[in-house]
Amino acid sequence: MSQTARSDAQALMPEEVFDEFSTRMTEQSAIQQLARRAPDMNRLQNRVPVLSVLPISYIKNAGENHSDTRRKKLTKLEWENKFLNAEDIITIVPVPDNVADDVDRNIWDEALPYIVESMGQKFDQAVTMGIDAPNAWPDDLLTGAAAAGNSLTLGDALGDNAEPDIYDYILGEGGLYSLVEEDGFDPNGNVGAIRFKSKLRGLRDENGQPIFKRAQPTGQDVQQTTVYDIDGVPSFFPKNNALDPDNGLLL
Repeated sequence: MSQTARSDAQALMPEEVFDEFSTRMTEQSAIQQLARRAPDMNRLQNRVPVLSVLPISYIKNAGENHSDTRRKKLTKLEWENKFLNAEDIITIVPVPDNVADDVDRNIWDEALPYIVESMGQKFDQAVTMGIDAPNAWPDDLLTGAAAAGNSLTLGDALGDNAEPDIYDYILGEGGLYSLVEEDGFDPNGNVGAIRFKSKLRGLRDENGQPIFKRAQPTGQDVQQTTVYDIDGVPSFFPKNNALDPDNGLLL
């Protein structure tokens, strides 16, 4: 028995199919929209040298009188290896030839948006919550945040009968943003569960006006889309429900 291998049919696989997948995949994945794109990989594993020790500058005569002969201090750089491990995300939809021949619509065009949405959900779930993540991948974001002590639970500090101050939990001292800033980084993106949008919409200033304004600054037309930038940082609420609200409301 013989079979047709991938190399035998390579000429029948147009590059634009991959381009269409990669473009739509990015649109469906909140994590890919926020992440920095790495170079395309030619192997299953890429080694990336990363600076682990940065140079330190000195003022030559700090705390001393000026001297032209005092010895200058040395500094150095160090690198360590990080690895990018590629894994397949697979969606196989068998369509018998007789079904494809009988339908009067293009099955590929019908199925493509749902396939890409499913792939985006699977990728975001693996990165944010570790669902079906390969062992070679690093810890998911929720696990990493908890291990670093960078997580908050709404209402824990206030008791069951108090309404938590969402604004303070995110932007106040000791809030989510400050936990990131204390590690020496600026927050550059938020990923939240769709359920969390209602909590943001309910926030009001001292005059009773919504804190998060809609796209048109001159009015509050309910037909306008609300912009959920938090302190100027864009927020994504994946419609693929990749973020389980029972495990995390906002990253």
